[in-house]
Amino acid sequence: MRVTLSLGGVLVAGTPAEPHYFENQVDHFSTSSRTYKQRYYEDATHFQGPGFPIFCIMGGEGGIAPSTGIFYPWVGTVLAKTFGALVIEPEHRFYGESLPFGNESFTVDNLRVMNTQQALADA
Repeated sequence: MRVTLSLGGVLVAGTPAEPHYFENQVDHFSTSSRTYKQRYYEDATHFQGPGFPIFCIMGGEGGIAPSTGIFYPWVGTVLAKTFGALVIEPEHRFYGESLPFGNESFTVDNLRVMNTQQALADA
């Protein structure tokens, strides 16, 4: 099923999906072992297993509700089908339910790990 919804006046297409969570590093570039639960979505409808690609859709700067699930449905319906791929979409850290420090995520000190390098390493 494909849906189109408006987020702040912008139309966004998505495929609703069940959320999943994994333990991710709060800081990928330090010796800290602190982790947090990062939400992500996956679509394995066309995945043919080991040796086939995994397409990662980088979550935008906003939370991703299950009703939206995976942005850009053509990735799953066209590209994944063509290449036998798995599609995953991690929610961007500091948005939605992916808060590295929980309710304390938005202090000046904790925001030091809200940057492009950390977000790319999350995926």
